[in-house]
Amino acid sequence: MARTSRRVTLENQDLWFAPGRLEKPLSWPRSEPSPPPRYRLEPAGVFLEARDPEGEMRRVKVAAVFGSGHRGFTPLALGEEGGIRELRVTFLNPKDHWILTPGAAGDPEPLGSVKSHESSLACLSCHTTVLSWKEARLDLERSVFGIGCERCHGPGSAHVEIHFKNKDSLKIFNPGSLRRREQVEFCGQCHRRPEDLEPGDALARDPGLARHAGASLMLSACFRRSPPASTITCLDCHSPHRNIDRGRDDFNRPCRRCHDNPPSQHQSVKIAESSDCVACHMKVETEGFFGLAFTDHWIRIPASPSPLDTPGRKEYAHYLESSYRAAMARPGVGPEKSSRLRLRLGTLLHMQASTKEGLGWLRQALSFSPLYKDRILVAEIHERAGMRGEAIEILEETIRLIPEHNRAYYSLARIHLAAGRLGLAKKTLEAWGEARPGDPLLEETWTQVKRLERRQ
Repeated sequence: MARTSRRVTLENQDLWFAPGRLEKPLSWPRSEPSPPPRYRLEPAGVFLEARDPEGEMRRVKVAAVFGSGHRGFTPLALGEEGGIRELRVTFLNPKDHWILTPGAAGDPEPLGSVKSHESSLACLSCHTTVLSWKEARLDLERSVFGIGCERCHGPGSAHVEIHFKNKDSLKIFNPGSLRRREQVEFCGQCHRRPEDLEPGDALARDPGLARHAGASLMLSACFRRSPPASTITCLDCHSPHRNIDRGRDDFNRPCRRCHDNPPSQHQSVKIAESSDCVACHMKVETEGFFGLAFTDHWIRIPASPSPLDTPGRKEYAHYLESSYRAAMARPGVGPEKSSRLRLRLGTLLHMQASTKEGLGWLRQALSFSPLYKDRILVAEIHERAGMRGEAIEILEETIRLIPEHNRAYYSLARIHLAAGRLGLAKKTLEAWGEARPGDPLLEETWTQVKRLERRQ
């Protein structure tokens, strides 16, 4: 945890950017509109370089890295006017090569777009102990990277001050003193909570969710259905002060608190008293997120169907709905998260056939500060609901606000083609070409239009 982020300096940059590693191959999707960037080691530091669609070379200096390096790491840079820039090239240790940073597909900025202040805070706060800002710009010198004591226990200066005053109080916040459900909520601030999941992914039980341990645990029946005083918590199995040791840690002990006679509770398979609960009920997933292995904390019966296909679907949906609504009511929720929560709630209600209420929440999402991809999703849901005109209006507004991204053009052209409006589809593609010349997705869409023209 102490290495979950680190500042990159001339003294330590070889930890991540040694010449041998920089020569490792880069996997770059052919669908990406810009050529693949590469890191370059120079006397002044490490720089990511890339050419923009006009052929001009762009570069930015690496300021820090996210990730301990055990599975990989993602470098970041400082935005020119504040916020951080999550760089578009990530290193994966198991594959021993560079890849397009997860979530960066289709970004028109060849180096990686600068995140808003709210998004920057959300990313940094789970990887740092102390954040210091100077005129809305991250202060590298005064910030403390990695997770240290103060991230969970509060300022150490207060503890020292009260100690020298010989007070009884230690002035330390202890997450272990929280009620059991609140403990999991506390850990979930960084390890995710159900409110952070897209409803479709949760109800389909996307294998990629295995990396979100907190949210997965809270979706487990062991957490949801247990009495508050005895529900399972993160601290039952893990100590935040040391690394996991599968040879030493007893992960089965919390299970035996409720399931005191496991052999008698297994009907279809024979087990012994000493059988490993975790090996069956918390399967290690290796698919869904770049082949990386994560222990799936969604505790369940092996090979059980996804919630989409079970009678308990309503129970899961109700739990997700309650999570979204509770998160919206928390104080201090920023406009971007407010928009995303309304989007998730609206999407969930639409999936549950509460279309009118769901669309109302989606329209509320647009009134806050939605991300680009969220605008596209709102338009797509309106189209699926038969509200094609509203979907077109949303996409056209998105293009006016953010003309450099390609997805809105693609979705708008597809709607026009589905309605047989070939002329409007071609106008959309022409505007797309002016904003993003040479975009591979544009060329592919033109091929579809020409094929349709020949049929007519």
